[in-house]
Amino acid sequence: MFSVKITIVWILALFINKTQQQTEDCGTEFGCFLNPTNCTYSNCISVVKWRDMGHYINFYVAVNTTEIPTFSRYIGVGFSNDIYMGDDSVSLCRFSVYTWQYVVETYYNQKKAEPEVLNSSVRTLGHSDYKLTINQTYLICEFNRIKYFNLTNFFNLHFPYHILVSFGRTNYLGSPTFHGKNAFSSKEKIDFKTKIVTSKYETGYVEPIVVREKAHACLMVIAWIFFASTGMVFARYMRFLFPEKKIFGNKIWFLVHRPFMIIVTVISFASFLVILSAKDWKWIPLIKPVSYAHSIFGIVAISFSIFQVFLGIMRPNRDHPRRYLFNFFHKSLGYSSLIFSIVAMFLGVNIEKMRLGRVGWGLMVGWALWCFILPLITEIVKLYFDDKKRPYKVQEKQGELTDADSEQYEDQNRTKKNMKVYYNYYEKIFNGMKTFMLALHLVVALAFTLALVICIGIADGTQNF
Repeated sequence: MFSVKITIVWILALFINKTQQQTEDCGTEFGCFLNPTNCTYSNCISVVKWRDMGHYINFYVAVNTTEIPTFSRYIGVGFSNDIYMGDDSVSLCRFSVYTWQYVVETYYNQKKAEPEVLNSSVRTLGHSDYKLTINQTYLICEFNRIKYFNLTNFFNLHFPYHILVSFGRTNYLGSPTFHGKNAFSSKEKIDFKTKIVTSKYETGYVEPIVVREKAHACLMVIAWIFFASTGMVFARYMRFLFPEKKIFGNKIWFLVHRPFMIIVTVISFASFLVILSAKDWKWIPLIKPVSYAHSIFGIVAISFSIFQVFLGIMRPNRDHPRRYLFNFFHKSLGYSSLIFSIVAMFLGVNIEKMRLGRVGWGLMVGWALWCFILPLITEIVKLYFDDKKRPYKVQEKQGELTDADSEQYEDQNRTKKNMKVYYNYYEKIFNGMKTFMLALHLVVALAFTLALVICIGIADGTQNF
């Protein structure tokens, strides 16, 4: 049945409304918002036309959707007091092949939050005579919107507003997804009683909310891919470094592990505050399942890292009878937090608003594989050398021989020294391999960190990686 619907949509796309978008009547019969400026016919990316019909405004909106690889599409026409999205009254035209419905609904676009249907009981509030058409190039929406309705956040079109236009695809529920760079604002406020012709506002400005979301993502990548993983590698495999040397009573490996893990906690908490401020200090709603799941896995990873700091402060001495409990919880929380961070980042690169696409997904697959391959190889090598060292380690523990006057003890001591030479030989080889794996990890972790930070920074919503 679904395939039949798809076929029908393709037929409609080929045969319905092949006419180009008329713009000659702009300034005479209609007021127009053209993008690009003074575009004509099929050269337009978007066209918004309006005319005053008394108590309502008749709108004709067409957008070029050739780059959207699905017929489940939407157009949002917003009315705003400024050129930026947020605090806007929106007429949303949408069509979904999943629900086989087209409709024009009334939304309110909140600042720093997801847009919401203004009245869930009457979703089409204030709209009538709507029509949605698809052709080879354009998604076209026609509707009437009453000028005034006594309801909060339903903007009164007796007054002038900037027109905001956005378009994109709808998900399987028919809800609009993030539009990316497919969003434009009129350069001036529109008096809908007039028939002026206007164009889009040209700016290189990036909304602060987007900047903070990118900052959050970059900070978390730096914290968990580079610092957290490196700190754990030092704790697990690098304890042999300068075993006799201590600084402020601490061994070298610990002087790397502890500050690295504290840095993870500090950066993570700062990043959490950044994204929370971008969301107006509100939690992600359930209507965005990927973003919501990302937030849950992320906050668990951050919570574990904060708890680790307090656990480290209460760390008992090595000879304390309950030290094994500390070691167990410390390791369990550490590995769990890393796993949660990987899942959170996987979900993060799949948040549509980030626009990381296949590149983001591929980088995270590569990082997850490295987090599996590095300990796997190192543990296999460790087992191999433990097996090699085992016979010599047993001989070394055969008792304390202190009587140098006895020829028998001298022979045993000589054997013991020979055993120790072999033991140290294998230990040295293994330590060398661990050092090589550390160097390789630093290169790999830094490469993945830089690659993801760069991708996050340059992603602008227009790329289709």
